[in-house]
Amino acid sequence: VNCFVCCIDGEPIDGAFAEDNGKLFCEEHYKEFMCENCGGCGQKLVEGAVVKALGAQWHVECFACACCCKPLSGGGGEDGDSQFSFHVHNGAVYCKKCYLDQYCKKCNGCGFPVDLGLRANDATWHRECFVCYECRQPFADMEECTFAIIDGKYFCQRDAEAIGNLKPEDRSLLQTLPRAATAGLSGAGASGPNPEDY
Repeated sequence: VNCFVCCIDGEPIDGAFAEDNGKLFCEEHYKEFMCENCGGCGQKLVEGAVVKALGAQWHVECFACACCCKPLSGGGGEDGDSQFSFHVHNGAVYCKKCYLDQYCKKCNGCGFPVDLGLRANDATWHRECFVCYECRQPFADMEECTFAIIDGKYFCQRDAEAIGNLKPEDRSLLQTLPRAATAGLSGAGASGPNPEDY
């Protein structure tokens, strides 16, 4: 009597085999019944490293950016980020750079995509790009984020008054950005305008 048999069909195992919870499987039945399918290609995950993400397991090379096709784990993606990070849009996964390029609004100040930022005067800004034209201080850092747009340039109230561009009759030009629009934004979490960051 041969006791070295596959638990699925009872046939003797004469080649590769696997054991799971004390049960022996021939290689074919182990792959068929015990191995999960890759969330990308649909093939069985038989050997090698796998990525667990989005409720599925993936071959490392299959968990890749839908745009640049580079793997998203272990430093893949256009951004070269060594962290395991990705964005999901309409069921597809993207590296940070491709996601920002494809789906994020561009900053009114620098023209680069805005991941975390603010909206003012119907425009999207990086926190550090929304600054007074004269003193260059970010409006989000000011106690009261009040600004005037004069000839297409943004001035804090103090500088607009100091350089004579804001007359008493022009007070209607002043706009105040609610503190909630700038709360929680920090340089560490916001995407900066530096091209090397993208």
